[in-house]
Amino acid sequence: MAFFEVKKNKRWILQVLERPTGRTTAWAVGSRNAATAEKLDHKLSPQKECVFDTDDGEGYSKVWPTEWHVIRKKHNLPRTK
Repeated sequence: MAFFEVKKNKRWILQVLERPTGRTTAWAVGSRNAATAEKLDHKLSPQKECVFDTDDGEGYSKVWPTEWHVIRKKHNLPRTK
């Protein structure tokens, strides 16, 4: 399989991490778009008190309101042992 064929079908893993512990609380696999963000949002619906740090991927701002969505590249998460 040529590299360009693999690159066409990229899949991303979106994770929700607890900042204090670095523990993954939810995840979704798909493209970097609103549909995958909605899958992740659906898994989090009981605990809506969170902030999403993402890159400027297309679609995230369609799912999460501005007060819950922070766009930045660097994530300072604690390292777990």
